[in-house]
Amino acid sequence: MAGGVFEQITGVTLQKESENYTNMETYMNLRDWLAREHGRDREWIRTAWEFYFLPAKESLYSKEREEQFLVSVMETETEPEIHLKKRFRIGKYFSENSEPITVKQFKDLVQGQIEWMAERAEVLIQEFYQKIRLFSYKIGFMVESLREQYYLKEKNQRVTIDCFTDSQSGESLYQQKLFASPARVRVQRL
Repeated sequence: MAGGVFEQITGVTLQKESENYTNMETYMNLRDWLAREHGRDREWIRTAWEFYFLPAKESLYSKEREEQFLVSVMETETEPEIHLKKRFRIGKYFSENSEPITVKQFKDLVQGQIEWMAERAEVLIQEFYQKIRLFSYKIGFMVESLREQYYLKEKNQRVTIDCFTDSQSGESLYQQKLFASPARVRVQRL
């Protein structure tokens, strides 16, 4: 189904994006090339954390699922930027919806205190609130990365590269390593 038709039917905007996990050599080569060829186009470099939520019942989750809920925390010069996100993929098309949340709301969510969500009117927050209540979503894993973002104006693309510095499971959030690929490259056509 073409993206335009899907958007007309559902109201969801799908963006064409590629996302590839890669080895450290490829990451370093890409990073060096971006710095050399597009250094002036770098928007920022920051530490980022993504906390992925999974349903408590394993039968409800599989690696093939097209939907993910996560909280993204990114350092800034003042307060961290924190967003609740839902990623949804249909074939080669990708959609990401996002709503900002406060530091206190994030801490409450991690501790299972979700009452504040019932008071928020945003569709994404209401959807996740219902899914937490129905399927007992908990943090499944956390990823820490050094993230660089470039905006390539001539191609109308945003390139984000992540070098994973840590990844841990939710059961022992500060003990068990998860990912074999040390880097991720995302290219988004704007």
